[in-house]
Amino acid sequence: MGTSLQRGYRLRLMTDAEMAVQAGVDGIIVSNHGGRQYDGAYGSLDALPEVSEAVRDRVDVVFDSGIHTSADVMKALALGAKAVFVGRPVIYGLGAKGQEGALHVLRCVLADLEINLGITGAHNAADLKPNDLRGHHFSWYLINECLCTILVAIVTVQEIGFVCSSTSR
Repeated sequence: MGTSLQRGYRLRLMTDAEMAVQAGVDGIIVSNHGGRQYDGAYGSLDALPEVSEAVRDRVDVVFDSGIHTSADVMKALALGAKAVFVGRPVIYGLGAKGQEGALHVLRCVLADLEINLGITGAHNAADLKPNDLRGHHFSWYLINECLCTILVAIVTVQEIGFVCSSTSR
């Protein structure tokens, strides 16, 4: 259930989100920029489901905190985000190989997202729900499918740039 401080923060989040909707915002960005330095602060991923619950699809909720991999994308979408911002990995790609590198990183994240969605059995990202974040009970059918179609996403950082490939047996 959490501490009284956490419950109080949850109430504040929901109240603030509701007030923002009532004020006519088009969307809400859930982020803790700067807050991550405060040890013990309420995490953005913890706040996301509460904000999403409070606005109930009246406005879009976007998540912007620590998205580095497709697993991070899946967590945020399952907890109520309609979209995510991918910052640091794109900046790394930009630094390594300019615009081409940044686009390449995004393509790799999307390719990995497709693989992870398939592994979890979700047909698309919109189907993700919070229960998808708990342990998975894979059926033999799904395991067989994974063995028959071996998808390998290789992302290696080299001096020149990035390499990403997907192969199927």
